Amino acid sequence: MEEAITFFTEGLEEDIHPTKAAVIEAEKAAKAAAKAKTEADQAVVDARAALEEAATDEEKATAQTALDKAEKAALEAAQAREAADTEATEARTAHDDARVAQARKIGVLRKARDEAREKLDDAKKALADALAGEEEEPGGECVAESRLTTVVSGLPDKVVGGTTERFTLRVTNGTAETMDEVYPYTAVHAFDHKGF
Repeated sequence: MEEAITFFTEGLEEDIHPTKAAVIEAEKAAKAAAKAKTEADQAVVDARAALEEAATDEEKATAQTALDKAEKAALEAAQAREAADTEATEARTAHDDARVAQARKIGVLRKARDEAREKLDDAKKALADALAGEEEEPGGECVAESRLTTVVSGLPDKVVGGTTERFTLRVTNGTAETMDEVYPYTAVHAFDHKGF
């Protein structure tokens, strides 16, 4: 889980991460497009001023042609800026979505860790209670009988966390006597050696 948190706080914000790199490039392109539009708009203003100052018909025709070109370039620059802004917004959204997905993953890992800790605490308590119960002999004196044998069947080698397995514990009376009460004790414990 620590690796997931580190990736969220650091890895996702590294320039080489795909979504972060896309944001950087898109914002750079948007900035360049904005600058180009500003320059194109200024060119239109200059061209209109030149047209107003034109004296002869030839000068007016030349100035009009320049104005037409400047207006066309300004229109194209405006469209390019709009497209660049859209791409920048989409890139930022994709990066934010990646951060949200990582945050959700961390939440799932934390929940699993907390549940595992709770189960471990419950197991420790159950073990402590069972060990304490061994000191209390039910119904008076309890005598160990070595001729009582037990066999466990149906218990797999591995039990996946969060699953339930059924197994059978059979107790066989190897004595010649009938026993009114038998108090077997069985405990199954599993611990995660990797820690949390």
